[in-house]
Amino acid sequence: MRAKSLAWADAAHRAEGALLNGNVNGALRALDETARNSRRSDDEVRALYSRLMRVGRDSTDAPAGAVARLHEHMQQAAGVGPSPATVHLEVAAEVRRGRLEGALALLAAVASGGLVAPSTGSFDLIVHAAAARRNRLLAWHAYRALRRAKLTPSAHTLNALMKAETRARRPQAALRLFARADAVPARGWVGSPPDGWSLVGAMAAAAAADEPESVSLFFERLLRSSSDEAEDGGNGGGGGGGGVEARGGGGEEEGRGRCSGPIGGEREGEQLLSGDRLLELSPRLGAVGLGRRPQRRQRRRRLPSHQQRARRVRQPQQRQQQRGREQKKETCPSNPPPRRGVCGGGGGGGG
Repeated sequence: MRAKSLAWADAAHRAEGALLNGNVNGALRALDETARNSRRSDDEVRALYSRLMRVGRDSTDAPAGAVARLHEHMQQAAGVGPSPATVHLEVAAEVRRGRLEGALALLAAVASGGLVAPSTGSFDLIVHAAAARRNRLLAWHAYRALRRAKLTPSAHTLNALMKAETRARRPQAALRLFARADAVPARGWVGSPPDGWSLVGAMAAAAAADEPESVSLFFERLLRSSSDEAEDGGNGGGGGGGGVEARGGGGEEEGRGRCSGPIGGEREGEQLLSGDRLLELSPRLGAVGLGRRPQRRQRRRRLPSHQQRARRVRQPQQRQQQRGREQKKETCPSNPPPRRGVCGGGGGGGG
């Protein structure tokens, strides 16, 4: 039993090394050898292929279709069906390559096949990538595919759709979408309620629509929700969903729709200025901190070369003169100083 475990681990290690070197065929041969030497459970096989698919997705040396070939090999050669995690990994690889239509077609085929149900996070990847490319039609097409798969949209889905409308120069449409999702009960929105990043997206849409009053209202609401969440957390509660929360970085590892991170290009630690104060949003810490606007450092003006040489000559002389004046003050403390420069020397003896 121990020998089979060592053979399994060795073959898996060789497959990963071949994949890192860009040799997909060598990785598949090592996987075939692994299947011949020992029989593992389906969950163990999926875990191994998921790890290799992550390596193929993140490695710069792996060829473009490495993740898709690994996923296909798992189903055909190993005889193990896909899971939401493996489907999500292949979708993430397609999105990274910029093939959004191919990723959407893959999800549609998986949903229609009925072997495994795709996750909301997989569709959210496509919606968010389409919004980043200002392709609102593709973003809404992915949203409709999500609804056809009988999945519930997440707050990340809402944020990405608002971002798509704002970047397509339709900020009023983004504000209307937020208003429908924020209503109690929601009107025309069947997904999760807005979160803190939805308020940030609404602020961006209001700013693009030239509505400063709405920006102020959303900003005050974000502060209130964040302070309420901090109080709930301090009292041991779980905290509501109103503030800026830390919910992972996109849900690419498990594909369970946990990707409710920054929207609209906001990055961790981005600062939203308000007067002479600033609001620092840190999704990893899940906190909102207020502080003063940082002062800009004054850059020293670089002098020309001839002035630099003159300064190097003058500085030692000036230091020597300063030391002479300090020594004179120590030896002649009287005030006013004597007229002839001698301490106590004949001040009144004239003639």
